[in-house]
Amino acid sequence: MRSDIALITFNTVPRVNLTLKYERLGPMAIENHRWYCEHHGYNFIDEVPVNPDRPASWAKVPAILRALEDHRWVVWADSDTLVFNTSFDLRNFCDARFDVVAQCPVAYLQPLGWTTEHSLEAMRLNTGVFMVRNSRWSRDLLETSYAQKQFISSGEVWNGIGEQEAILEVLRQYPEDFHRIHYVQNLQSHPKCRSQDDIFVHFYGNHARHRIPESECLEVIQRWEQCVRQRRDFPDDIARFHWSCIQNKSQDGHFDRGGPERFFYSQSEIGIT
Repeated sequence: MRSDIALITFNTVPRVNLTLKYERLGPMAIENHRWYCEHHGYNFIDEVPVNPDRPASWAKVPAILRALEDHRWVVWADSDTLVFNTSFDLRNFCDARFDVVAQCPVAYLQPLGWTTEHSLEAMRLNTGVFMVRNSRWSRDLLETSYAQKQFISSGEVWNGIGEQEAILEVLRQYPEDFHRIHYVQNLQSHPKCRSQDDIFVHFYGNHARHRIPESECLEVIQRWEQCVRQRRDFPDDIARFHWSCIQNKSQDGHFDRGGPERFFYSQSEIGIT
């Protein structure tokens, strides 16, 4: 029997691969999300075509549109997210009064020191994990956002600008439509602020400054991979795991996106002195 909910996650290792994020965390996310879907009876989609003329992040838009053809709700979860609260059924968030379900930006960002005003302005919609109802409005939003070509970035290393900025731009043009977004608690969280009720933890970012020897990074990641395979609770060293995934493999700072403070960590939290 087909489910009326689909969860999409895909992972691709970039041609210029300077970190362990997509080659190690990405496959972990696929396995973790697949099991979560099996547990709750969602359809799981992990094969997504990528337009070679755009960064891979843009692929989520046509992928969601295709999945909406056969499902009432589609959940997108980036391949740098892991499900921690596997008991929660996403059907609890499905509300036909809304077209999009998203993490409350204030709840996500205020623990990091952001003001309510700044949180709402900067991230009305975090597309790392979000849910879309099959409606004319949501399809129009995605189609119009995909046409915002000014947000297509180029370069051998992705600069982080993409489909989220395009969707936010379209939403800003029609502020009267913000009521169509249902903001919820605990859909996703920053690793630093995770609570036991949070479903997805988002290990965002990439190309952080090299701070941990690669051998130590691999030891950390291997322990987390084992937890995914054995479907056990994750270890407590969540910040160190995050850093092990997103830091540059070498000390070459050509694509240096910043040290621990840039990602709201102290050095001690990622396990260095």
